[in-house]
This record gives sequence, C-alpha cells and structure tokens, in this order.
Amino acid sequence: ATYGFFMLCEGFLIVKEDIPPWFIWGHYIAFHTYSFRPFMVNEFQNIDYFNSPQYKDGPAVLEFYEMDGHPIWEDMVVLIGYTCALQVIFAFILQVWHTGKR
Repeated sequence: ATYGFFMLCEGFLIVKEDIPPWFIWGHYIAFHTYSFRPFMVNEFQNIDYFNSPQYKDGPAVLEFYEMDGHPIWEDMVVLIGYTCALQVIFAFILQVWHTGKR
C-alpha cells in the first residue's frame, strides 16, 4: 500500500499541482519522485516535435508535468542520500536484532 501511495504521488498519475495539500508530503518523501523526474527530463528535454494535438514538443510535456527547469543533479543527490540512509538503517537493524542463529 505504501509503495502504491508513493507511485500515486510521484507526479505521473497525479500532477503535483493536483495533489491535495494534506497529501503533498507523500510527493516529497517518495523516492519515486526523485527517480521519475530525471527520467522525464532525459527523455523529453530534447524532443523538438510531436505529432500530437496535446503537446507540440518535449518541453511542453515537461511543463505539463511541472518538471521543466528542474536540475537533475538535485534529484541524484537526494537518491544517493536515500541510499546511504537506508544502508545505515538496515545495518543498524541487522546489528541489533540479528543473532546469527538459524
């Protein structure tokens, strides 16, 4: 359920602007947000033309999803921080509760 909630709040199914104020925290703590944005920028930033009535080019897609002008390196720093934090948490859990018995 938590994974699904984070997927819902990452910005694809519900655009950040449409997330209710009491659920916006889900957008910021979900690691999906920080992996999805660089993917979108990488895929759509350099597309010059779409044969679509809704979007004229790649930057229009990014503007719709509110991902235009966002630096990718910030998301990468957050993901590295998540990785380090989770490694420390799991190492602590294993150190404290793992007895080595089978």
